[in-house]
Amino acid sequence: MNGQLEVANRSSVEQDLQALLIGQSLGEYNCVEVTEIFAITDKGVPPKNIFTLMVAESRESKNLVLDEYAFVNDKPIKVSILKSWTIGIKTYLVSVDKAIEMFATAESDNDWDSCGQKVKTSEYGYKKRTFTPPDSFETVPLNSVLKNNFNNGSYVVELTNQHKTEFSMFFEKTTLLQELADGLLKYLPIDISSLSDRLGNVIFQIPVKAIQTRTTLLSNRKSIECKIAWHPNIQPRDLMVCGYQEDDDFNKDDFHIVHCSKTSESVTIPFNHKGAYRLTIWDAESELTLNSLAPSSFITTIGFSSNVMVNEQRELYHNDGSRSTVPLIVHSDTRTVGDKQRRNTNWSKVRIYENNRGKLRESLEFVQYNPKGKNKKIEHEKALLDIRSLINKFGENGVYLWDPYLSPNDIVKTLFYSKFSNSTLRAISSLKEPPTEEKNSINYIFDKYKFEFESYAPEMKIGIDLQFRSPRNNIGWKFHDRFLIFPDVNKLPMAWSLGTSVNSFGQEHHILQKCSDARLILDAFNELWAEIDKDECLVWGSK
Repeated sequence: MNGQLEVANRSSVEQDLQALLIGQSLGEYNCVEVTEIFAITDKGVPPKNIFTLMVAESRESKNLVLDEYAFVNDKPIKVSILKSWTIGIKTYLVSVDKAIEMFATAESDNDWDSCGQKVKTSEYGYKKRTFTPPDSFETVPLNSVLKNNFNNGSYVVELTNQHKTEFSMFFEKTTLLQELADGLLKYLPIDISSLSDRLGNVIFQIPVKAIQTRTTLLSNRKSIECKIAWHPNIQPRDLMVCGYQEDDDFNKDDFHIVHCSKTSESVTIPFNHKGAYRLTIWDAESELTLNSLAPSSFITTIGFSSNVMVNEQRELYHNDGSRSTVPLIVHSDTRTVGDKQRRNTNWSKVRIYENNRGKLRESLEFVQYNPKGKNKKIEHEKALLDIRSLINKFGENGVYLWDPYLSPNDIVKTLFYSKFSNSTLRAISSLKEPPTEEKNSINYIFDKYKFEFESYAPEMKIGIDLQFRSPRNNIGWKFHDRFLIFPDVNKLPMAWSLGTSVNSFGQEHHILQKCSDARLILDAFNELWAEIDKDECLVWGSK
C-alpha cells in the first residue's frame, strides 16, 4: 500500500524517467554523467544554463566517483561582443536516483542542483520521451548534441527553456551562435550551431544497452536478416521487429511485422524491393523501442573511373601576360564492382521537373521574366507587383532590400508599398547609378538621394520605419548580388534572389528565385549592415 502511495505522489516526470531507467527495460545503469555548458554573465550573478546533457551510463563500481565536478575547458570560452560573459563546461557523475530528482526538481521548482551549488533556472517546459535513432546515410539532427548515439539509439526526455530571452542576441546575430559553437567544439563533440532551439535546455539521454543488433543483406539482394544479442545481465524477452520500405514519393513498398521469440537469435524481414529500408525493434512488455534505424541500405555496387593522361595539354594566354596549362584526358574508363545486373532506368529519379512550373510561378518561388519586345515600362510595372506581393505576404516583421543600384525611386516602388505599419525596413545600396546617367561622386549622390527623400510629402512616409545605407569612405565593401530578405517569418528567415536590380526589374531577361540558404544570406546582409551602421553611411532614415 505504501509503495502505491509513493508512486502516486511522484510527478509524471519522475514516473517517465523511472520507466526508462529502472527495471532493465533499456539496459543497466548505475550512474548519470552530467555535462553543463554555462555562462556567468556578470560578477555576482548565478550561472546561466546554455545547454546541459545528462547521459545514463554503466561504469565499473571500483572506479565510480560521484558528486565531484571538474572543468573541461582549461581557459574561459569567449564570444567577441559578449565581453562580460565567461563560458565554461562542467562535468560530474551522480547516482541514477539523484539524477531523476535533479531533473524533476528543475521542472517543478525551477531549481537546479549543480553538484551541490543551488542555481535558480529559467521556466522549463517538459517534453516527453522521444526515441532518437543513430545516423545512417541520413543525418539525425539531434545526434549533434547527444553522446555517442551510434548503436541502437537513445531515448531522450527534455526540459525546454520556454522563452530563451537571455539568449536573444544569438537569434538576432547568428554569427555569435556560430562563434559560440566553434568555441565549444574545441572541448566537446557538441555542435549547438544547427540546434539553436536547444539553447537553455536540459536533455536526459538514455542509450539502449539491453540488446545489440546487426543486419545483413541476404542473397536475393532484397531481404534482411536481423541478428539480436541480449546483454548478459538482462533477461531476454519476446520482441517484435517491424520493417518497411518507402519510395521517393513516400509510397510504402513493403511493410512487415515479424515476431522474435526470446530464444531466437535472428529474424528475416522478407522485403520485395531493393533500396533503403527502415527497421524498428519493439518491446511489447515495456512498450519501448529497443532499436530503430533511420533509412539504411547496403553497398552492393561500387563504380570507379580510370583516366589516361598524355603529354598533350592546352595552353591559355591571359590579357595580363600570364599563362595557364590545362592537362588533357584522352581516355576515360568506368568500371563496376559488385552487383552487375543490368538495371532499367528508374524514371521516377530522372523526372524532367520536380515541381509544376505554373505552381512555382503562382507562389513566386521561381519566375522567369522575358519581355521579348513588349513595352518594357509596362512589363516593369507588372514585375514590381510580384515584389510587392512578397513584401505584403512575408514582411510583417521586416523587409531588407540589397541592391547596388538602389535609388529612392526604387525604394518607393517596393518597400513603401508595405501594408505593415512601422515594419522594420532596411535597404543597402552601393549608390551606383545606371550607366546611361552621368557619373557623379558618392558625396553628390548621398546629398541628392537625401534631398529626394526629404522632398516627399509627409503622407507618403506615414508608417514607414526605414533606414537606407551605403558603404562609404572605405567603410563596408562592394557587392553585386541583389536580394529581397525577410528576416523573421515565423521565427525563420526567407530570401529571394532578384536576378537584376529593381530599376530594370522585368525589363530584361532575369529570374526571381526563392533561395534555400536564406539564413546565410541574412547573415551576409547583417554583417555588412553592422559595418555601415554609422552616421556617415546613412543616406536617409525615417527616424
